[in-house]
Amino acid sequence: MCTLLCLAATHLSFLRPSASQYSRTALQLLTQSVRLFRESLSDPITPQNCDALIGTSVLMQFLAWSNLDFLSPEGHNHNNNSSSDTNHHNHGHAQDDPRPSASASRGLDMSRDQLFLLSPGVRTLFFAAMPVMLNEGSGSAFLSVVVHRPRLRIEEAVRRMETMRGAGATGAGAGADGDPEEDRLEQLVARFNSLWDDPRYAGHDGDGGGLVPREGLESEAAGQHHHHHGSTCNLTWSLTAAKESFGYVARSVALVTLLCSAVAAAGCDDASALLQEGNLQEDLVRYFFTFPVFASGPFLDMARSGDARALVVLLHFYRAARVLLTADACWWARERSRVLEGLILQELEGRGLGGCVR
Repeated sequence: MCTLLCLAATHLSFLRPSASQYSRTALQLLTQSVRLFRESLSDPITPQNCDALIGTSVLMQFLAWSNLDFLSPEGHNHNNNSSSDTNHHNHGHAQDDPRPSASASRGLDMSRDQLFLLSPGVRTLFFAAMPVMLNEGSGSAFLSVVVHRPRLRIEEAVRRMETMRGAGATGAGAGADGDPEEDRLEQLVARFNSLWDDPRYAGHDGDGGGLVPREGLESEAAGQHHHHHGSTCNLTWSLTAAKESFGYVARSVALVTLLCSAVAAAGCDDASALLQEGNLQEDLVRYFFTFPVFASGPFLDMARSGDARALVVLLHFYRAARVLLTADACWWARERSRVLEGLILQELEGRGLGGCVR
């Protein structure tokens, strides 16, 4: 209940940023929620507490999405931005200015982002609870999450958008190449994956940390081959795992990037109607919301270290979230998407790198 009240206070803080009592209340409730949640996690997962634990972790994830305090050295509530009063009712926020505000421009340290710090714990809890959820007669409210695939409806939306786009194009316009949607998706995935070995991006992070560059990793492995054969295997596995993790995440982002491009090319009325049609918005919310949970592992380390390849993927992720999550209920993602899109682009440009792979 504390976590639910905390999220409610956070929402009110977003709606009324000038009323500081809401952010203070949210902080007090968050402290109590974290303490109680940690105590509950020390107990075994049972059919009686399974849904409560998972539900609390989901609420915590919403809080992490809406929290931008890591951008402020002082740790003040970054969400209390005056633009919230004017933007939270704007259905057409695909046109919002993604440039960060002056307060957001003070720095970008992805290692402090609670969304990616907490997401691995959500994933661990979910998989630990899965045997309990799958047990016959458990009646878990989250069992449908295991079988539902939001990607399917998003793929269908991409196909429909591409059809609308092609029907309205003439001459050398959009869709003139005649490539099917699947080919365009594979082309976009290939462009993301090409960043892996691009010398401008590979091993290029903000502070020199993060993953070891490919050349350095191979040299270190070669130097240890005669005396530490096991270390060589571990180093090679780390490189392979990192590349596979990057490819998996890039493919996930490529799909919504393709939909984002189709929405931008389609007429405003047609795009808005399709995004609100059926359960598409619901599936988009689930797709974006769970992305940090499944983007863990090596990619998570790349993102936290400021690796340029990961930043390009996150730039497209946040840009797509800003354009596609149009419902008022997506308030928790709105400010983060707008601010992070601008800051990541600013960071890449500051390194002399481009951010667009389209």
